[in-house]
Amino acid sequence: MAQEATYRYQTVTVPDPEAANCLFVNGTLIHRSEFPNSTKVFEDKIDFNKVAIPLSELSKARGDLSSCCILIRKSKYIKKL
Repeated sequence: MAQEATYRYQTVTVPDPEAANCLFVNGTLIHRSEFPNSTKVFEDKIDFNKVAIPLSELSKARGDLSSCCILIRKSKYIKKL
């Protein structure tokens, strides 16, 4: 990720390892709602929009929030998909 990053970034440490699996999309942090201690850390340390999503059923199947997304590399040339 560090090689692909175009901006500098800082880290936030959360008490629940599963809560670290979150997404930053269009200026919004999307994180799981099942971890209240980690949600408090996000509320205290993150100044931009946050959306908490319950994923308890998905986690039973060993799914994470990042497994629900597609990463797309931004290209300077528009291509048809």
